[in-house]
Amino acid sequence: MPPMSRSRSAPLIRRISSFPRICTMWSMYCRRSRNAFMCRRGAGRCARASRPPLLFRDGGGCGCAKSGRPRGAASRGQSPRGPASPGSGPARTRCNELGAACRILREIESGCVEYIDLQLIHALHIDGRAPLRRIASVLGVSDQMAARRYARLRETAGLRVVGRLNPRPVGQTVWALRLQCVPSASLGLAQALAEREDTRWVQLASGGTEVICHLAVHSDSDRDALLMERIPSSRRVTSITAHRMLRLFKGGPTTWDGPTSALSREQMDALAPPYPPPHSGAAPVELTDLDHVLLAALNRDGRTPHAALAVEARCHESTVRRRIAHLRTAGALFFVLDMDERVLGNPAGTAIWMSVRPSQLAAAGAALAGHPQVAYAAATTGRTNLLASVLCSDDESLYAYLSDRIGALPGIDAVETAPIIRTLKRDGSVARNPRPGAGTRR
Repeated sequence: MPPMSRSRSAPLIRRISSFPRICTMWSMYCRRSRNAFMCRRGAGRCARASRPPLLFRDGGGCGCAKSGRPRGAASRGQSPRGPASPGSGPARTRCNELGAACRILREIESGCVEYIDLQLIHALHIDGRAPLRRIASVLGVSDQMAARRYARLRETAGLRVVGRLNPRPVGQTVWALRLQCVPSASLGLAQALAEREDTRWVQLASGGTEVICHLAVHSDSDRDALLMERIPSSRRVTSITAHRMLRLFKGGPTTWDGPTSALSREQMDALAPPYPPPHSGAAPVELTDLDHVLLAALNRDGRTPHAALAVEARCHESTVRRRIAHLRTAGALFFVLDMDERVLGNPAGTAIWMSVRPSQLAAAGAALAGHPQVAYAAATTGRTNLLASVLCSDDESLYAYLSDRIGALPGIDAVETAPIIRTLKRDGSVARNPRPGAGTRR
């Protein structure tokens, strides 16, 4: 083939030089049409309601018809076919690099990778300290993709891993508190409770006239200091009800079923940690000063690297690894995923207090643990002896659950519900409101 003249190659050079502008236009297109990409959750693949521009339709390379490389050859690792044109060399390499960058941009901006978010959440539910490299390998994505999606979930959904103590082996007792107060004082009281290190799941319920929280204490003096001194001193608190947790049916070391349906059985087995699941019958564990330092750091961020933990604890990294492994093997330490549930479909939380005949309490609790709507279920002391926290998509779903599932439980004599209107603190951290629109894009 005779060499291309300078006049004929000029349009090609101008087209190659315009690729930065084309990529910018493509980014704007993706932002405008992100809602046009719908994710099919069951199969994990995308059905595009509108096709992208012809330039990137094949998803490979940059689609330059005169670059001498077929469409998609850059991403499939194919060699160019036919004679190379004068547009090859550095210009064509830059063209392909820009095409790869645009493919990544399209992947982030569209809704195609929302299913990857669900898989990542499921993986962290299984093992909160699993390395992102291993998670990416199991999910079949790149390490950069896993890290990028994890960082995005931390920013938009407040996702983080929290290290928690299993109460029974370390001598803790857990109480569920119900505080009735005047509406003008409920928010301030809930915020004060959320700032305490011994509280979790601080929520406003019943139209803002009730505060619900869990209190984990090591001694009776810690409990009495809050229940008998600090809270009663407020004249705006009209009623206090404290229920001691007797047996946990679901929650804590176990997980809510909502976000745990994105991985196959083989993937779950590959991510399962080499430690037995925590349970209430674990042997007592004596916590050391080093344990308290490690637990404080893991409560802030359960994925803190061993090297950073060693610096904070002023000990060798191998000592930190051995101590964390010992606590997890003994069933005293586990990791939970703390996140805003609204990113999973805007579920409405409801606290349900039930009065169950003692002979049917174990059967009712076991049945509750099998309900996919239930995030937490425990047997308690008090006039109502069974507590459950459920997540339903809307009022109709809650009505159907109460009438069909709760009504069918054995031994139920009375049911009391309290809709959750705001969550100020979840597992060990003060909850923050996500950015407007965050977590709702599909």
